[in-house]
Amino acid sequence: MMRKKSPLHRQANLLLNEAGSVLPMAAIGFVVLAAIVGGGLDMATAYKAHSRLQSACDAGVLAGRKAVSTNGFDEDVEAEAEAYFANNYDPDRQRSRNVVFTPSSDDDGNTVAGNASADVETAIMRIFGIDTVPINVTCSASMGVGNSDVTMVLDSTGSMGDRIEAGGDTKLLMLQNAMKNFYDTVQASTAGGNARIRYAFVPYSQSINVGHLLQADWLVDRMDIQSREPQYETVVVEDGEFSHWDDPDYSSSSGESDSWVTDEGFLNASEYSGRNSCNRSLPADTNWSNSGPASTDTDVSINRNGQQVTTTTETQRQTRRTYQCTREERGWGRDRVRYWAPRYTEYARDRYDYDFETRDPVMMTIESTEFSHFVYKQVSYDVSTYKTFTSVTTPTGDDGADVSSTWGGLHRGTRYDARGQFHLQLGRRHHPGQRQRPRYRLRTHFGR
Repeated sequence: MMRKKSPLHRQANLLLNEAGSVLPMAAIGFVVLAAIVGGGLDMATAYKAHSRLQSACDAGVLAGRKAVSTNGFDEDVEAEAEAYFANNYDPDRQRSRNVVFTPSSDDDGNTVAGNASADVETAIMRIFGIDTVPINVTCSASMGVGNSDVTMVLDSTGSMGDRIEAGGDTKLLMLQNAMKNFYDTVQASTAGGNARIRYAFVPYSQSINVGHLLQADWLVDRMDIQSREPQYETVVVEDGEFSHWDDPDYSSSSGESDSWVTDEGFLNASEYSGRNSCNRSLPADTNWSNSGPASTDTDVSINRNGQQVTTTTETQRQTRRTYQCTREERGWGRDRVRYWAPRYTEYARDRYDYDFETRDPVMMTIESTEFSHFVYKQVSYDVSTYKTFTSVTTPTGDDGADVSSTWGGLHRGTRYDARGQFHLQLGRRHHPGQRQRPRYRLRTHFGR
């Protein structure tokens, strides 16, 4: 007789049974592994977006600080900063949403700060209820100036009294305003700091001309100068006068006119009670065939491209005949009879064959020498004429044009011309037994 096990005994056996124990642990481990891997992938995506957001924020405030003008931090500066941020951060590529960038400035533009935030969407962690990872960055850009020495070289010659535009400010007044604005900008950038800025002003209208006091033999007669030489090329141009027609190009084409009826009538006196029997009695339609000799015509014309076109047209008359059955009747009343009768129709048309000879016009040509470019190099110039304070012409102007210049004497200081200038180092001629004299610098203009 089998003994019946008690409930307590069955519970003890269940606790001691190890079969199937791996499955719960594997399920729990899979969840933990998914959380670890998913968290790593999503955090890597968030880290990449955070790095890109920081770069975009930096670009935005740098662009905003660069756009700051005398108006300080205004709407234009804010728009410039936001535009650069938007160009450097793509929410779609970074899997972001709720992207916000806010530029600001507490000192009217000297320092432009920014705050950017976004929510990065997760790919795996959303199964654990985490849909987004918030990221936030800050950035700022400031203009700083260290210890500096600023030298302003100011043109105060008579030409600065001219006006660029009629009724506008003089060049000198514009120079003064630009100098003051520069000073204000530098001072604002160093406010609250320890930077030391020193200014020097050099108005280069102050000069000494001792040219006429120098003896001619103290200066050299020829000098190698960094200048430019014009280069020319021979150009063949058409003067618009016709010379002759070029050799022809040949081409051809063909076509036909619309056909027309030249003759029609009954083919014979046969009569058929049925249409099919009538059609079986018809001969086959003929093809187009030449009729009579062809005629030839030649025409010469000028087309819209200015070409001479000689057109030879050969016209050939062609004919063909077709056959068909038509319903006919004869008699009246009870004597009326209906029947099918064979008929013919003769057509004609003209076939055209065209031969074309096309010739281009040949115009008379003229060779001319035109400026091509400059070659910049050391050029040996005869400067002996300058020592006589007379005008000297050199081909250094625009497109190799001649430019006249005159040495005004030796100046201490630097002067600039609108077309640029060259400085000639003139050495002295030394003769045995003569006293050593200093070297001088000759200023002259050789175009740009």
